[in-house]
Amino acid sequence: MFVTRLIPVVRTLTPAAAGAAQARYGRFLPASLAGSLLWSALYVSLGAFAGASAAHLERLLGRASWILLGALAVLVVVVTLIRRRRAKAKTSP
Repeated sequence: MFVTRLIPVVRTLTPAAAGAAQARYGRFLPASLAGSLLWSALYVSLGAFAGASAAHLERLLGRASWILLGALAVLVVVVTLIRRRRAKAKTSP
């Protein structure tokens, strides 16, 4: 029950499965709470780490790199739209 709080789909089904297995509530509750605390600490820590990494990358790369990344994203969108338009023109009579 402790580890199931870390697995996305299983986390949702754990209480129902514990009830179907007739797990004692006194045993289920502490394991579920401990797993939930671990899950929340893990995800908050990962979010804090990702935020710190993004701030570090921003300082490292600077504004010009973000402009280049934006231009690259626009280029990808334009190429995708052109390819779709050409494919659609080939299939229409």
